[in-house]
Amino acid sequence: RQKKAAFICCMLMILQQLGGINAIVFYTSTIFESTGVDIDPKVSTIIFGALQMFATFLSTIAVDRLGRKLLLIISNIGAGVSVAILAVFFTLQSRNILDASTLSKLGFIPLVTLSIYVVSFALGMSPIPWVLSAELFPPEINSIGSALAGVISWFFAFLVTKFYFDVQAAIGIDITYYLFAGVLILTLVFVCFFVPETKGKTLAEIQKELTE
Repeated sequence: RQKKAAFICCMLMILQQLGGINAIVFYTSTIFESTGVDIDPKVSTIIFGALQMFATFLSTIAVDRLGRKLLLIISNIGAGVSVAILAVFFTLQSRNILDASTLSKLGFIPLVTLSIYVVSFALGMSPIPWVLSAELFPPEINSIGSALAGVISWFFAFLVTKFYFDVQAAIGIDITYYLFAGVLILTLVFVCFFVPETKGKTLAEIQKELTE
């Protein structure tokens, strides 16, 4: 049970960061500069900050109504589809598939897709792995397990933000975002097959489910 709980929590933390959330939030202004969209970086940062706060508030309400697993599924679908569309936009731009005039008409796509991505992530993938790390471990190792999950999360957050531009330069900005989308699809599969629903369950019920 303890090994399975650790596996689920640590994998969620790793996938959370490999989905690109911190790289995208930290480098929002740079991303918009890459798209060529004429948006004030300060304005975009404020917009995304407000969206994150609003979505996190919604998550606190929905998590005990819809359940952890369903919110994770919704979160990964929304984030995965939106970042995949953004990746397609970067392909059209960086591969010179469309001319500048046509791309300017599609300039709303980065703002819309990134907004959906941020909201989707804040609804589930951002808060719920932390909730599960507190619910899946038995009391005797809860503090150790939660601390381990936290260390792993921030370690991978460091790796993603540190090497984001290096990866982008090596394989292209569009491929980088396809990778983020791929990770989110993988996370969706992982959630469906490995993550138990803990809504309304006692610790004994959760621990029993982990042994099945």
